[in-house]
Amino acid sequence: MRGALTAAVFLSGASALLLETLWFRQAGLALGNGVWATSIVLASFMAGLALGNALAARYASRVGRPLVVYALLEGTVAAAGVGLVFAWPALGTLLAPVFGAILGAPLALNAARLAVAFLLMLLPAAFVSTRAPIGPTCPTSPRRRRAGRGSAWCAGPAAR
Repeated sequence: MRGALTAAVFLSGASALLLETLWFRQAGLALGNGVWATSIVLASFMAGLALGNALAARYASRVGRPLVVYALLEGTVAAAGVGLVFAWPALGTLLAPVFGAILGAPLALNAARLAVAFLLMLLPAAFVSTRAPIGPTCPTSPRRRRAGRGSAWCAGPAAR
């Protein structure tokens, strides 16, 4: 079980980094500027992490089966993250009429583009950070509590 949880946590972190990298690329193509794209991806990812951790800290103690919830959150992250990667190219066509109405006001247009990008990445990023506090609980036996054993592979709920 310990090896499976370790692998799951490792793959979870790797997938989050992969999604963030894909979002950097897609946002750069959609926003047309590397600095703006990088800023909005980092801002939305960090805000999502804060939002997800706040929600998880509030509701983690109510979770009866943390491994089941962890698996559901992993699936949600995968679906939302991959869905967003495939949605980026279609968003230009969908939002063109909305953005066309404010084409004469570059400040409003850029603010709207950044707000849409920020909100689209906020939700998947929030799900990324809810997994750790809700994930598998740490072993509490005295034998496993020894320095470095058990606590090093816990996914976050050690503070419970």
